[in-house]
Amino acid sequence: MAMKKTAKDLFVRAYELSGKVREAYLQEACGNDAELRLEVQRHLVKAETVSYTHLTLPTIQHWCRSRWSPYH
Repeated sequence: MAMKKTAKDLFVRAYELSGKVREAYLQEACGNDAELRLEVQRHLVKAETVSYTHLTLPTIQHWCRSRWSPYH
């Protein structure tokens, strides 16, 4: 008897996929369980929402305004 996969199990696999391949996987894995599919999709949305705030600082030394920079 196969173990029932959890939303976390499905999310881990689906996260590695994209586009139509992901959709096909979710359709097969979740079948008619709309609640399970919705839970997996919620996890995917959260995982793909990335904050790039830490990347907005200048990376070229002469633009740097850090108090530790000799160019301050």
